[in-house]
Amino acid sequence: MVCAAPVDGCAAPVPRKGAAPSAQSYPLCREPSCRFIFEQVGDVPEAEFLRQLKLGAERWRLAHAKKRRGEEEFGRLVREQRVAEARGNAAAFAAIGPRADLGPEPTLQLVVPSGHGSSRPLSKRRRRAYAAHLDAIIAAATAPAPPAQPSPVPEALASPAPQAANSSLPGRLCGACGGGCCPIGKDQAFLSETTIRRVMAADPSLDPARLREIYLGHLAQRTLPGSCINHTRLGCSLPRELRSDICNAAACDVLVSLEDGLKADPPVRKVVVLRRRQNFWYRLLPPLNNDIVGAAVLTETKATRLRAPKPAD
Repeated sequence: MVCAAPVDGCAAPVPRKGAAPSAQSYPLCREPSCRFIFEQVGDVPEAEFLRQLKLGAERWRLAHAKKRRGEEEFGRLVREQRVAEARGNAAAFAAIGPRADLGPEPTLQLVVPSGHGSSRPLSKRRRRAYAAHLDAIIAAATAPAPPAQPSPVPEALASPAPQAANSSLPGRLCGACGGGCCPIGKDQAFLSETTIRRVMAADPSLDPARLREIYLGHLAQRTLPGSCINHTRLGCSLPRELRSDICNAAACDVLVSLEDGLKADPPVRKVVVLRRRQNFWYRLLPPLNNDIVGAAVLTETKATRLRAPKPAD
């Protein structure tokens, strides 16, 4: 009657909340909104209950229709943005071509998000939050308990470990991006008791106090606001061996494309990169400006920054 979905034939009839014992019972849908409407109309005559149920159902359907329209509109805007960006990317790569000295080498064209931004002094609040998180995970890691399961890699970044260990291009690509995937690290940096156990296993001489001191000692004086506490303009302030397994293993779709290119025959030797304004997590929010703001040509020996091509009129 509310969501128009069929009711399970095995559902037992349920009396209305607060209704008289003689009131009719109804098989109740599992939909929370339906249950809410059903439970809000109590001890009233049957005709009034049905009237209130009808009104509630109309309000529910109007709200969900509006939500669906909003989702459809958002999807339309995202699709339009993708088409426009693909067109802009093609024009930008064409404009860069004569300046990139591409030559006969296998070349890959990639578009990265952006983790670049203005740094600010690290606040005492963030430092306290980070220290409290370290205290919690170090205590959990050193407690006599079974090892915790590793934290899951965010689905959007899930990837096998990088396969191009002998190439400098993956590192240069991440440098061109500047940490566009880092913002959700916040004040915990994805560090967990699993990370602490691994670090302590690698150096059994470390005690909890010394380990805490090491992590706090790697905090930079200036960090990027709104991102991981270890995110600086020069990259991650933590050495790789102290980072979480998520940070060490995760790879965005752009990095995976590069890894595939490095495994090809012949392998990629040069990468032309466009960098757009938003980070990995905000890049598909249509109201936000996501213009091309940077470009570079990457090789195994250097990264050459180029002026971002001007958008076509």
